[in-house]
This record gives sequence, structure tokens and C-alpha cells, in this order.
Amino acid sequence: MNKYFRYLFVLIVWCCTTYVVADVFISYDIKYSMPTPIPLGYKYKSTGTDVKIGGLLSQISNNKPIFIHFYNPDCPCSRFNVYAFQRLEKKYHDKICFVVVVLSNGDLDKLEHARHVFSNDIPVMADNKLAAECGVYSSPQAVLISTDNKLFFRGNYNSNRYCTNSSSFFPELAIKSYLKGDDQALLPDNAYVAYGCSIPENRK
Repeated sequence: MNKYFRYLFVLIVWCCTTYVVADVFISYDIKYSMPTPIPLGYKYKSTGTDVKIGGLLSQISNNKPIFIHFYNPDCPCSRFNVYAFQRLEKKYHDKICFVVVVLSNGDLDKLEHARHVFSNDIPVMADNKLAAECGVYSSPQAVLISTDNKLFFRGNYNSNRYCTNSSSFFPELAIKSYLKGDDQALLPDNAYVAYGCSIPENRK
């Protein structure tokens, strides 16, 4: 009888654990499949808007267009996108200046963590004001700024957060359009709807 109750106990514990894990996974998946809420007071920045990049970023860019990866180490979606960003940097670093902006809200530990995650050749900085300047309120987000400091692209990395679909790898499509000399990147609407995590200063 004791043996029977032990098996029953193990089965109940296993079922409960499976239920909790499944519930967390499903809730998590649903949460990040929805667009990030637009914060109060958000100022939309349209393509072609002048971007004040600041002196440091201007020096780093060396007259190249600038690709900014807005990264939050606390955001699972941001962590999924690290490889996608690194793949772009490796392919286009000779034509474009790649920069990581950590949305850390002044947390120096997060900034240091990001510097370990990314290559030493990639500048990593913390600048939430630049996010507002580019109209970014979510992470991960990609921004491409032209050599005359105009916003060419701001949007998602892909149609899903795992960045596995090459046909909807939006930042690369935007880069190709820019390098061809197009006035703008003609991308589907879902390239511009922010998904992921609200940036730290916008959290309630």
C-alpha cells in the first residue's frame, strides 16, 4: 500500500510540475507575441527625421551610416536577438558602423554585462535618450541612421522573436535598400510594430 501511495505522490508531483511549467511557458509566449504597449507621451519619429546622435557616436561612426541595436539584458527577446545582430555586424561592418545601446536606466552592471556579451570590436554604450530620439520604446529594436543623420529604419528584427525567418529579416532588408541608394526601405507593416519588452524607464 505504501508503495502505491509513493507512486501516486510522484505522479501528482510530476503532473503539478508539468502544469506549472506549461502555464509559465504559454503565458510567456503569449505575452511576447503581443505588441509592446505604447507609453504615455510617446513621440513618433517618422522615416527621414533628423536624429541627434551626439558627439561620441558621431566620432565612432567615422562618416558611415550607423546601425544601432537597442539591447536590454533583462529582456528575453533581446537575448534571442544577440546572434542575429552579430551576424549582421560580421557581414556589413566594412560598410556600416554597428553600435549596441544598452537600455539599462543607469545600471552599470547591465552595461558591463553587455560588454561581455558582444564583441570587443563593437562599441557598447548606455543612452536611453538616444532611444527616445529614435522613437524606440521597446527592446530589441534595430535602427539604421544615414550618413546625414536621418532615420532610415526603425523596427523589429523579424516576424517572430526567434529571428529564424531569413525572408523577413527586416534590418538586413533595410540595410540592402540603403546600400542600393533607395530613399526608404519598403517593408511590411509588421516590420515597424514594436514587440518585446518596454524599456526600463517606461516600466510602471
